[in-house]
Amino acid sequence: MCDAVSAELVEMIGGFPKLKDISLSTPLFSSVVVSSLSKLPQLVTLSQNSQNITIPMTPGIDYKVIFPPSNFANLSKLKLDVDMDYLTQWITSGGMLSSLTSLHVALRALETKDKTRKCFALLAKAWPRIVELTFDMFTHTDIPSGKVCDVSIETFQPLLALSLSSFVFDHPDPLLLCDSDVGKLVMSWPKLRIFSLGKSCLYHENQVTLTLGVLNVFAEHNSHLESLSLVLDAAVAPSRELSDEVSFGPQFQALNLGCSPIQEIGSN
Repeated sequence: MCDAVSAELVEMIGGFPKLKDISLSTPLFSSVVVSSLSKLPQLVTLSQNSQNITIPMTPGIDYKVIFPPSNFANLSKLKLDVDMDYLTQWITSGGMLSSLTSLHVALRALETKDKTRKCFALLAKAWPRIVELTFDMFTHTDIPSGKVCDVSIETFQPLLALSLSSFVFDHPDPLLLCDSDVGKLVMSWPKLRIFSLGKSCLYHENQVTLTLGVLNVFAEHNSHLESLSLVLDAAVAPSRELSDEVSFGPQFQALNLGCSPIQEIGSN
């Protein structure tokens, strides 16, 4: 974004003393604009809208945004479009966003389980108050590779220290997690309202290990659950028999089983 446009935007923002929520497209989401926004103590939500930004980014534009280290006194919700390496560097810079409770990250490329786990570990340490976390690797890389994602339950281990009420992890490839793996997440976050794993994936046979039995775990341990998105293999026997004695709470309203493989009646 050119300096003139940036200056005009900053001046306009300064004319709204009661501004609490703002969403900017990536070309407008510059270090200068963010620095100006950081001086607004009433700002609660800041979103970088990357919906129409594709990879590769426009040549010649630096999309890295420098966040002031001590401002944003009351910012609680942040949505970013970012590279994993820059995200981890930013988190480790320290001294910022102590009020953050909700983070939505749209990553610009697929990342390995080791880099993802490291990022989760840094994130959990830097922002222990986070209760809503979205990690989206689908928006910019929506074509599946045809392989199972290497992300495992160990990848999510650092996040178990948080008290999450919302967790969304979206990836173009299926996650090879079993019912007991998801159970560890569920029992670590008893206040879950929203839980989603890979609803955007295109799954095939032998790429899914979750069964209908996993629904029992949610019903037993998450009385606050409102929305659940999973892909499971409905063609195999549940790991646990579905129980009539447990049920979802009265606030449960959305179930998305995505591309769950099913076996047609009469098929071999």
